[in-house]
Formats: sequence, structure tokens, C-alpha cells
Amino acid sequence: MADENEIVVRYKDQAYQVETQTPGITEESIADADRRIGMDWRSSRVTIEITRDNINDFCNYMGSSNPLFLDEEYARKTRWGGFIAPPAMVGTAIIAPGMRGVQWIYAGTEWEFFQVMRPGDIIVMRGRYLGGVQKKGAAVSQWYMQKGETICTNQRGELVARAQVYCARTPRRQAEGGMQYEARNRAWSADELESIEKAMLNEGVRGSELRYWEDVVVGEEIRSVAYGPLRAVDIALTGSFTDTGVYSAEGEAHAGGHVYQLIHRRRHPADTYVDPVTGIQDHPHRGHWESFMAQEVGMPGVYDVGPHRVSWLCRFITDWMGDDAFLKKLSGWLRRPNVVSDVTYMKGTVEEKWVENGETLVRCQLLGINQEEQVTMPGSAVVRLPSRSV
Repeated sequence: MADENEIVVRYKDQAYQVETQTPGITEESIADADRRIGMDWRSSRVTIEITRDNINDFCNYMGSSNPLFLDEEYARKTRWGGFIAPPAMVGTAIIAPGMRGVQWIYAGTEWEFFQVMRPGDIIVMRGRYLGGVQKKGAAVSQWYMQKGETICTNQRGELVARAQVYCARTPRRQAEGGMQYEARNRAWSADELESIEKAMLNEGVRGSELRYWEDVVVGEEIRSVAYGPLRAVDIALTGSFTDTGVYSAEGEAHAGGHVYQLIHRRRHPADTYVDPVTGIQDHPHRGHWESFMAQEVGMPGVYDVGPHRVSWLCRFITDWMGDDAFLKKLSGWLRRPNVVSDVTYMKGTVEEKWVENGETLVRCQLLGINQEEQVTMPGSAVVRLPSRSV
């Protein structure tokens, strides 16, 4: 029986309840999300085979030219004896239930890695919702941070990676207390673009020149590099890539032109917007490539896809650490929007080094900083480096 805030639509004799309530963060919507804590999350159920093709695709996605991931003959001569996959390929499922009509903004991921992935490995991902907490901010007066956990195992049942993914639920601009960023669009001169291009070409891959733990000095800086300026085509060509190209069940519900996305739109009208030109009901994800929707969300302009930006941290640290190292932990947080025309300067510093259970480890602080010198993406990494003596 539908309540006063719902109507019912039917397809093939099946009834679907349709939400009609006004979007917003309320005690009721939080309680509705909380009842899903601990549940196996449908959109995180993904099984993929690691292949040379999807490794190559992910390297293109994060912009890596590391031969350990791309050159079969080269990789055969390393300690791994062949290709391995970039570790951040898996575990980015967004698990953020409830709060219909309240915008989803990917906020970051914390990974822990246990094994490398190789072509032929079958990776099974399963996730659950862990809950959330209320927050306040400058651009949005009140928002809610939701957290999900994804476990990734291989065909032998061995744990490969564990990830906690965070999603900010922010009321849209028109809602009470909605997110309000000032519009931003940077025009670059030819000389400035030439300088940015030089910084982009500054990136290098450590590769077979081993980085020994003994040689790393606390406080030393990782060579800086620039990514950008961000273009609309960068967003369009990476926006649908999730977990090595397998789109999630949640994404499938929103797209494809089939009857089930129609049912999804009718069941959850608060999640959709009507295009002012075509009159067609559409999904707010289009704010990643359309100015009108970006403004409705409350962003300062057409904005990037969060997991794509965080993948730059994986590229940055794996380029630095060398072939014999192993990335044990990686985290990245999106603190400010990255919009079309923005440049991200990647920086890093060795914060700590220690020995634990026979492993020689270093912790690096990682930062993404825009052209306004604002920190847009803080992060960190724990790397196991080879040692000459330990």
C-alpha cells in the first residue's frame, strides 16, 4: 500500500512505488539510509577479469605511461615476472543510499592493498553501507557524509584490496541551504599554457631504477607535475569508466534508453531534472558536462568525475616508487571542485619512514593544488620499498 507521499506505476503486472516527497536532508531521510547499514549493496557487486586491455584502458584513464603496466617484455624482467595492474583499478563503488533528490558528490577513497593483480585474475567485489555523519561547510550550510566499504577478492578467495569510499550528499542550489559556489572559468594565455605544458612533461617514471628505503629522506619532496587545464572532453571520455570499464548497476538504472531506466525515473523523480530545452527528464550526473546542470547542483562550473581525479594520485605515487615497491595504502579526498579550465599541480613529501614486521615502509603526503593555490585533493600513501639490509 502506497502512503500519501507515493504513487504507483505498473509494468508487466508489477507495481512500482513512486516517490513524490520534496528533496532534502531530514531526520527521516537519514533514518531511511541508516536502515541499510551493513546490507550487501547491489551496485557494488561486480566481477571482472583482469586483462591486458582493461589494464591499458585504466592507464589511459589515469594518464600513466608506466611500462610495468603497459610493456609486456619490460614487465617480464621485473620482480613480478610480467604485467601487473594499477592497484586503484578496483574498489571505487559509491555506496550512498537514501536521500532521494539530494546530490551525490564523490568525496574520496581510502584503499588498503594486499596483493598485486595480474592478467587472468578474476576479481570479485562486494560492498556494504557503513553509515554516515552530518557535516557543515562554507559552500553548503549542512550536508551528510556517507561511507561504504568494498572488499575485493581474487579467484582463489584471497583478499586483494579493501576500500572505503566516501560520498557527500549536498542539497542542490535551489534547496534550502543548497550548495553555492561562485562561478569560475579561467582564461589562459599562450605563454601560461606553455608553462603548464612544461610542468606536465616534468613527470618521470622511476621504473627499474630501484628506490631503496635507506636512500629516502624524511622531508624530501616528490617531483611536482601538472595535470590540465581540465577540458570538457577529458570529462566526457572518462566519466563512464568505473571499475575497469564495467558500469555499476546503479549507473545502468539511469541510462540506456530502456524501459527500466524509465521505471527508475518514475520511481525516483526527485533524482531527475527536466532539461529546459528538450523538456526531457534527465539525471543530474549531466552536470559533469553541462553548465546548466552544474549550476543547479551548485558547482562553480562543469566539474570533473571524482574517481578520475583520485586516480591521478595512483599514477603519481606509482611513478615515484619504482618497480620493486608495493603500494600498501592510498587515500585521496576531494576538498574543492575541479572545473573546466582548472589546472591541478600534484605535489608530494616523504613524511615518515619506519620498519614494521620486517617491512621497510614510507608514508608520503600527497596534494593536488589548483592555479589559485587552493588544496583541492589532499591524500596520502604508504609504500613498501626494497631495502639493502633489512
